[in-house]
Amino acid sequence: MELFPGYNENLTNFNDINPIIEIDNRSQNVTPRNVFKGQRQFRNVTSRPRPLNVGNCYSCHNVCVFKAIEIVFVIGIIANIWVIILVLKDKNLRKPTYVSVACLALCDAIFFTTNLISAVETVVRSLNCSFPLSYKGQVVATINGICWFAANAHVSVIALVRYMLLLYPLKSQLYLTNRRVTLLSACVWVLGIAIWMTIYGLQESNVLSASKSVIFINVIWGIVYFTSLLVTSFLHFKKWRHIRQASRQNLAGNGNIRTAVMRMTKVILLVIILAAVLPLPRYVINCLKRENVSFPSETSEMYLRNIAFLLFLLNHTINPFLYAFISTPLKKSLKIFFVKQ
Repeated sequence: MELFPGYNENLTNFNDINPIIEIDNRSQNVTPRNVFKGQRQFRNVTSRPRPLNVGNCYSCHNVCVFKAIEIVFVIGIIANIWVIILVLKDKNLRKPTYVSVACLALCDAIFFTTNLISAVETVVRSLNCSFPLSYKGQVVATINGICWFAANAHVSVIALVRYMLLLYPLKSQLYLTNRRVTLLSACVWVLGIAIWMTIYGLQESNVLSASKSVIFINVIWGIVYFTSLLVTSFLHFKKWRHIRQASRQNLAGNGNIRTAVMRMTKVILLVIILAAVLPLPRYVINCLKRENVSFPSETSEMYLRNIAFLLFLLNHTINPFLYAFISTPLKKSLKIFFVKQ
C-alpha cells in the first residue's frame, strides 16, 4: 500500500535489495546461505541483471545510502520523547497548549520509529544479503499511515487550542481542559485507525484496486495533508489578524508589542511555509508515478524519490522545535531538568 511515503516504498522484496538472484516463490528449499556461499545451484535460481537503484551484495549503495541517512532522523524520536517527558514531569507545563504539543510529539515519535525500522532493516539486508524479516510490510505501512494522519491532525489541534485561548480566554478556562484536549487527541487516533484499517482490509481482500490511481492519491493526501494545512493556515491567519488589530488600537505606541507581533508573524509564516513546501515533492512524485510519467533515467527517479522522502521526514523532525523548544517555559523546564540531574 503506497498511499504515503511509508514503509518499504522503494524496495518491495528481497530481490530489490540484493538482486543477484531471482527466486521462484514455489520453492521452499532455496536459502540465502546456500546461494550466496556458492554452494550447489538449485533449479529455481537464475541470474538476472542488477538494477541501477541498488548496490552490490554485502555493500551499501544508492537506495541503501539514503536509508542510512534516514537513520539520522532518530534525532526526531529523541526530541519528541523529551517533549513528552518534560510535559509529564513539569506541573507548570500541564496546560492545554503543552498537552496538545505532547500529543503531537507522541504521533511523530511513533511515525519516526516505524520509518526507522524500515531504514535499519534495509541497510542490514543490503550488508548481510539476508531475506526480509518475517513481519508484513503492509502492516507496518498501515501503522505508519495512521501516525501520519494523527500527526497532521494534531498540528490542526494545536492551532485550534491556541486560537481558542487567544480569542476566547474566559470560555477556554471553562471548557478547554487538559482532559478534553487528551480526549480530542484520542478521537484523532480513532479516526485515523478507522480510515487506515478500512483501506488495509479492502486491499487485503482485493476489493480496493484504485490505490494506483491519481484520484485515490488525491483523496488520501487531501484528507491527511491538504485539509490539515488549510485548517492550520486559516486559524493562524485569524489569530495573527486579531493580535495585529488589537495592537494597533490599544498599544500602537508600544515598541515591545510591535516587536512581539512581528516575531509572531515570522513564526506563523515559517510554520505555514515549511508545512506546505516540505511534503509537497513527495505528493508530486506519487502523482507522476500514478500517471506513468517517465523520468530521464532509473537513477534520477531513485534520487528524486528518496530526496523527496527525506524532505518529508524533515517536516516531522522540525515539529518539536517549532511547537515546543521555541517556547520559553519549556526551555526553562528543560534547563531546570538538566541542572537537577
